[in-house]
Amino acid sequence: MPPVKPELKSFHTVLLVLSVVIAALGLAGAAWFYARNGARAERARLQMQPLHRLLSGKYYIDELYEALIGRPIAGFPTACSCALVTDCCSMAR
Repeated sequence: MPPVKPELKSFHTVLLVLSVVIAALGLAGAAWFYARNGARAERARLQMQPLHRLLSGKYYIDELYEALIGRPIAGFPTACSCALVTDCCSMAR
């Protein structure tokens, strides 16, 4: 790795400490949120059901990909083989 420029050393330290503090706050927040058998989390899920459905479905990216790319590509070999067989059969006549 290239050496750190002396003028950026304090900047790197600040970013390091800030990222560790943010990570620790996130872990503490999650522990608080899911404490007591997840009662707070369940209340939040019930209050924000449409948002929960969207986020738990991962924005439905997988389903969209499957519909727009996966199925058409999966059908392509079948369509090609049918066209090839039909073309070959007509050429043999």
